[in-house]
Amino acid sequence: MKMTPAFLANLSGDQTISDTSYTKLTMNTEIFDDGGCFDSSSNYRFTPTTAGKYYVYVKGRYISQADYDNNVFNIFKNGSNYAEARNTSRYYDTCFIGVIIDFNGSSDYVEAYTQHSSGGNQDIQGGTTHQARSEFGAYRIIGA
Repeated sequence: MKMTPAFLANLSGDQTISDTSYTKLTMNTEIFDDGGCFDSSSNYRFTPTTAGKYYVYVKGRYISQADYDNNVFNIFKNGSNYAEARNTSRYYDTCFIGVIIDFNGSSDYVEAYTQHSSGGNQDIQGGTTHQARSEFGAYRIIGA
């Protein structure tokens, strides 16, 4: 079985996030997109055209924040919060969330979001090095 469709995308540069509101991460640089199911230019979502179970993940890092435990990274499915991970450290850490999601192969989609409540605007780290960049990816693990 092929583990496709699959994709990996990241932020080409830092993204500014407003305080206390869910903000979609604009993952605008495709590392790969096997199947052409990720939109990296307008809605930044993955809509796989093959039904099955997929491993979906988001990795993100706020650049500078006074209160690190007030940031959350989310996976939204079909416009609703499906899963989230909260940074519980007071250190400059990367936050990671990974889940297995069923997709119908036609209309189901996922998007990466974040939220923080530390006051003012904060930046999510972008860039091209694997160690530093914020990422969004998925691949099929089981067919329908």
